[in-house]
Amino acid sequence: MYNTTNCSTNTGNTGAQNYCGPTGIDRVLVLVPKGTEIATETLAVTLDTWQDNINEAKANRWFPLIPIWEMEPEQADATTRESSLGYEEYVRDGKLKVKYTLEEMSPYNKTQLAKLNNNDYDLFVVTDKEYIKGRSVDGTKFLPYQLDYFRVLPETPNTGGEN
Repeated sequence: MYNTTNCSTNTGNTGAQNYCGPTGIDRVLVLVPKGTEIATETLAVTLDTWQDNINEAKANRWFPLIPIWEMEPEQADATTRESSLGYEEYVRDGKLKVKYTLEEMSPYNKTQLAKLNNNDYDLFVVTDKEYIKGRSVDGTKFLPYQLDYFRVLPETPNTGGEN
């Protein structure tokens, strides 16, 4: 998050950490092409950076999506393996899978959104408190969250109570 003061360090939780408070609830997803990076904190919080990339040619364009209505995260269990002698060994953390339901939109928007299916994207998240969430491995470059897979599911039918 580059629109706030630095809230932690890259060295892990080795003592008292700075904490800037809750960042808010995910509100808008911004899909960006794989390999996207913002070079500095100043560029990350500059409106022109976002406007220029949203208006870029389609191959390099950033796609802010319709606001989020609902979020359903699901954390998979960690993977372990067991030896024939009964020992258990940690292999890797379980992956986080998130299903976002977006606000209602026009049929045209739904068609256009479906065209983004199966492309290689990463993700910045904008919260209801106007924070931009991403990550940094070197404390300078601002990177999106890496996605393994992006897919738009079909619209759920309107039952009169829920969409």
